Amino acid sequence: MRADQFIADPIFQVNLLIWMAIDQPSEAFRVRPLFHEHGFELLYIEQPFPFPTEIRRRIEEAMVKAKLTIKLVPEPDILLQHRGQGKALYFEAKRSAFTAQSSNSEQARGHLLATGPAFGEVFDGLDSCLLVYVVPSLGELTMRQCLDELTRDLTMLGLTVGRSSVDALGVAGTSVVYQLDSITAQHIGTSGGSMPVIEGLAEETDPSPLLLVYSDEDYPDEAGRGLYRRALQNQVIARLLCDLQHAPIHSDFPLNARDLLVGTTAGVFEFLGKQRQTSMERLIVQNVFRRIAEFWAERIPGLVKVQHRQAIFYFVDEARKDEFLDWLESSKKTNFADTKPKVSEQVELFATE
Repeated sequence: MRADQFIADPIFQVNLLIWMAIDQPSEAFRVRPLFHEHGFELLYIEQPFPFPTEIRRRIEEAMVKAKLTIKLVPEPDILLQHRGQGKALYFEAKRSAFTAQSSNSEQARGHLLATGPAFGEVFDGLDSCLLVYVVPSLGELTMRQCLDELTRDLTMLGLTVGRSSVDALGVAGTSVVYQLDSITAQHIGTSGGSMPVIEGLAEETDPSPLLLVYSDEDYPDEAGRGLYRRALQNQVIARLLCDLQHAPIHSDFPLNARDLLVGTTAGVFEFLGKQRQTSMERLIVQNVFRRIAEFWAERIPGLVKVQHRQAIFYFVDEARKDEFLDWLESSKKTNFADTKPKVSEQVELFATE
């Protein structure tokens, strides 16, 4: 995939912003942790924002009065916090800019209102929140005009919105560059401008190694969903292989999907909203755990069983353990599906929890 394509990929955009917010070695980072360098850390990823009761009531009244649509449960891609300064960054990444007449404006109105006084009520101690839209380069002006127009409309209805800015992603030579809006730069305490956040790109670069989180809701293209599901599954299988090296003989060894995902994502998984966590867990249970159990059910009965969100392994001897690990390590033999779990199967999996 060319760099100019994946900077407009919603999954890549979200994961890039996450990498920019997590601690990494100063001399060997995968993505420059720009926001972490300025004291910001993860607060939530794709977590619905609950408007306080009184603010929600005023919004609903304004919607009726102006015959306007406003997202009453907006869901930012990422929230970052700087507790020491009482500041927050509220990110929404888009594959392209849009106008005030777009259907996306319903969501944008919700974001603008969420980053106003409502934010400080919901998150005590974070009184200065900035809404940051991130779009591919050349879309900044259109996006800025859209946010300005929506801000004026909401203000005329007597509603209080937060400040907003527009950052941009671009490609320069072999680098992905991040263009800080002057408003974003001021908020985090740095100078504006463009800076490389990923360097050394090849002509066709695979962005999947940067995958930390994923959900089908983020991606509009079915073919692309399959690629990202497979990337996530492969990372979990690699973690599974490492953990199973320590599995004892003649004793149950349970591994649950959540722990594997926490380990695979270096803890980032725990910042996801509950719905997104459940989506990723279901994917691993259905496409990895169930696949393993079905394959080995007749070959070595009792080697693995799946209960709720965990797989329980039982190795009778070292030879059987080695045989299983060799099979799991061979992608050609295992051939894990990258399809979305069926609803009926999902209900069955989680109905007792």
